Amino acid sequence: MKYVILGGAILLGTLVGVSTSKRFPAKSSLEDKVAAVAEGMNSILPKKMTEHITFQSAHAEGTTIVLEISGMPAWRPDYSDEEAAKMMSVSACHNTGFQDVVATGASVRIQATAPDGSELPPLLIDHCPRV
Repeated sequence: MKYVILGGAILLGTLVGVSTSKRFPAKSSLEDKVAAVAEGMNSILPKKMTEHITFQSAHAEGTTIVLEISGMPAWRPDYSDEEAAKMMSVSACHNTGFQDVVATGASVRIQATAPDGSELPPLLIDHCPRV
């Protein structure tokens, strides 16, 4: 399970990083930047990560990029929501583009469904922890 979370986080960091590779006008608001990143992510989504897990889509809610994932195995009871979010953020934050997004005050919320279609608790990544 841990490797699924970490693998997803690496792909997440890459998706956000690729989507931030273009420069924004100096006067762009954070909301505009987040919307552009989500739009960029959607240009390469959906993206199958494993046989069951697919990054479906992304959209912006203010300063938050919301990423929809289907087929994610439940991390409970093996990990708490906080531990799962920390594992995802540590791995995603290896991507400098992802670091730049959260350093500006943006966040990423992962909305996931399990293979049976049940909703998993949302995971919020709003900073890059020091490791």
